[in-house]
Amino acid sequence: MQKQNWRTVPPSNQAKEEYLQPVIVSGSRKTVKMTFAPNNVYLSDLARKVVENNRLMVVGYSFGDLYLNEILGLGIAAHGDEFKVVIIDKFPSYINSYISWFQHLTHRCNPQEYTFVSRLAKDRLFVEVGQQEFPLIVGDYGEPVVSRNGKLMMCINGFKDAVVNHKETIQRFLGV
Repeated sequence: MQKQNWRTVPPSNQAKEEYLQPVIVSGSRKTVKMTFAPNNVYLSDLARKVVENNRLMVVGYSFGDLYLNEILGLGIAAHGDEFKVVIIDKFPSYINSYISWFQHLTHRCNPQEYTFVSRLAKDRLFVEVGQQEFPLIVGDYGEPVVSRNGKLMMCINGFKDAVVNHKETIQRFLGV
């Protein structure tokens, strides 16, 4: 009796293209990868956690994935004024003042990030020529930036700086 040779078939997308199932979702065709286990489970868990919790910390995300932006928007819809978010990101080294940071955020930045930040801050984040006051509260450059409504904090010098230099500030902001 011959032993049958069973092999597993790699997953394929709707175009019948095969791909290797990654452990971490990255690169191209993320939305296709999110339809297969375990990634679809992770995405579902993320949506559930965002709806269950009114505090969120976003680290190193550029807001370029529409499906994730929709999940983040669920937090705003579910919690309204009780929703608080800390965004930790590393901005380019040529940004060395709040003026250049603000220009980057409003003009050169990913429009989806600008939209999310504006929605959360409930401010269009626009500065007119000669305007003296930012829509965000700023201190010394490199310190966390907070929206005037107190719903958003942005740490702009990366994760290590946020953890080493601003841990207590972040915890107070989030109320933990």
